[in-house]
Amino acid sequence: MDTKKIMVTEFSVSHSEILHAVIAFLTDSGYEVHGWINKDAGFDSESVPENAMMHLRTNRGFFSHIKFTMGLLFYLLRHGISIVYINTAHGLLVRNFCLLSYLFGFEVTGLMHHGEKLKDSKTQDIISGKIKKYYVLSDFIKLNLEKEYGNTYKFSAFYPVVLKNQSVQEVKNRDYKLICIPGEVSDKRKNYNALIDCARTYREKFKGKVKFEVLGKIKYQWNKKYIEEMNSPELKGLFITYDDFISNNRFYERISECDLILPLIIPGVENFDNYIKYQISGAYNMAYIFKKPMLLYDSFRGFGEFEGISVFYNEENLGEVINDIINNNEHVNELRQNIISSKRLDFEYQRKKFKEFLEIKI
Repeated sequence: MDTKKIMVTEFSVSHSEILHAVIAFLTDSGYEVHGWINKDAGFDSESVPENAMMHLRTNRGFFSHIKFTMGLLFYLLRHGISIVYINTAHGLLVRNFCLLSYLFGFEVTGLMHHGEKLKDSKTQDIISGKIKKYYVLSDFIKLNLEKEYGNTYKFSAFYPVVLKNQSVQEVKNRDYKLICIPGEVSDKRKNYNALIDCARTYREKFKGKVKFEVLGKIKYQWNKKYIEEMNSPELKGLFITYDDFISNNRFYERISECDLILPLIIPGVENFDNYIKYQISGAYNMAYIFKKPMLLYDSFRGFGEFEGISVFYNEENLGEVINDIINNNEHVNELRQNIISSKRLDFEYQRKKFKEFLEIKI
């Protein structure tokens, strides 16, 4: 029996960390994996299984877009690959590829990062003419999309529970709790005001007992004010920030060493409602991969995947919740053991689910 071939592709510059899990699921399931990936996504092609053939290509600018897409099509035809997984299954370039793929009969599936696009995007309508089954990154997103579009499309959730060379380390024995806030510094994605106000109010209780590490670069210049406030004299010693781009190795190292992860998705964040129904924060993936409990806003209480691995708060009690974390090692350790032993986040369980959905015929 011939080995099944599959192309894993990423047109955009985001979500490259997910590719490591996808490639691991596929290679361990017996697929011959080929990759055609935007060079600017920062994907580490050296850290994939030896039998996976990765190709990093420039995809920046009009002519480069054409070259990237046509190169992908020729590669698929030359190597007899008929199954394509798109790691970010939206956008104009993906639309163009899907239109061209009708000429060759490729089977295309992909990962939907923004489920709301099924409702209000003409571009997504065209993509969905080709893609009839979508992966998403959360059980709650899957359930919501099935309620609305289950008669038209199939959905399956997976959790990217592996990363290149990641390790689940014992938290260092130190005098303070380290709470990491992963991702670019953008008030469109995180409510920094709530955290800064909390730190200001509780600075005497927090001093020497907790540090908040902001693991991201500034997205928009007007967001510099948050970094400046974090480094103000009154909050000195409570925040760790960075002036320059943080390397992936440094980013992952700090995540592996922290006690908790704080996504900072709080009302006031742009499109907050979408986070409740249609999309996740990349901070969740870091928590799952590195087995770290999360600090989540109360609106996420009751979501099955967060129960038992998260501490919940609101704007009024955030300071007291953090203060309790500082003084209650037992609770934090219990949450961490829960996430380590979670069946939902078990590699083999996720691999089987991914493979079974991939092989469903629609």
